[in-house]
Amino acid sequence: RGKHLLFLNPDVVIDPDAIEVFLAEAENDPQAGLMAGRLRYQDGQFQPTCRNFPTIPNMLFSRGSFLKYLFASKDYRHYLYTLPDFKETTPVPAVAAAMVLIRRDRFEKIGRFDERYFLYMEDTDLSLRLDQAGHENLYVPTAGGVHLWGQGSNAGKFLRHFRHHLSIWHYFLKH
Repeated sequence: RGKHLLFLNPDVVIDPDAIEVFLAEAENDPQAGLMAGRLRYQDGQFQPTCRNFPTIPNMLFSRGSFLKYLFASKDYRHYLYTLPDFKETTPVPAVAAAMVLIRRDRFEKIGRFDERYFLYMEDTDLSLRLDQAGHENLYVPTAGGVHLWGQGSNAGKFLRHFRHHLSIWHYFLKH
């Protein structure tokens, strides 16, 4: 019934003031698309939350790819998939929806999450559709939480990677 929707993975422990920060940012920028908070690992280290839209090159050089180690002496920053931490609220192409806020009417109008994605990439797909509709997705570093990555699912690492790769292929086929 509310004006805004908060999507939160079951393995995220949200900071006490994060919702208020999100709501203030939503009032400050009524045209915002998805607003993502600054996620941290349990040890407090930054967890990449924002990304560029996927391309073949940035997927080949993304985190965990052996190619970035083979070509470490080359300047491949323009191929990066994940984006760094920002100090201020910053427009970004796409966000991970482990912790995001969006206006309910915008979410309904844009078409919600595409249910054809079993897991992964549904947030990037939604980010792209919002971008195409003229909305800016925002990284809001003052709204945060601890993401206990992978603890919200009992699926093993191999199965998570397999599903992620399937979703990437679905994304490329769709877009």
